[in-house]
Amino acid sequence: MAAPYESSLNGFFSLVSEWIDDDDLRAKLDFEKEKLKFELDKTLLSTSTTPTIDAFVKLLIATRDIIIPMMRPVGSLALAGFAAYCASTGIELPDYVQVMLYGAPVGYGVSRHNDKKEKEKTKRAKIKHEELYDEDNDSWGD
Repeated sequence: MAAPYESSLNGFFSLVSEWIDDDDLRAKLDFEKEKLKFELDKTLLSTSTTPTIDAFVKLLIATRDIIIPMMRPVGSLALAGFAAYCASTGIELPDYVQVMLYGAPVGYGVSRHNDKKEKEKTKRAKIKHEELYDEDNDSWGD
């Protein structure tokens, strides 16, 4: 979940990047966006108020940057560990639950692979679209 300032920044930069055709300029814009986010986080972390608010802000930033991205891999390993614990102590689980628990790390890997593959496919389709569309004639090429 993005903070309100992040949502407005992302919306602004996505709107501006739609009008930019040059890849170098778009990369520079993305770099500036990341730099602006970093500076904003740095300002938030260095601003001093009450100790409770300072700790809460640091916890929110750590949650967004560290904890949430680690939820899927750690959770899948925890499920597999629970399945191994149940098997070693003799706790009977239904077959479909065992398959789900033992398959969690594999599911994580497949999910991550599919996500990367989908992003690459989208990137290739966008590049192909830009190559086929002739802006000078406002038409599609062969």
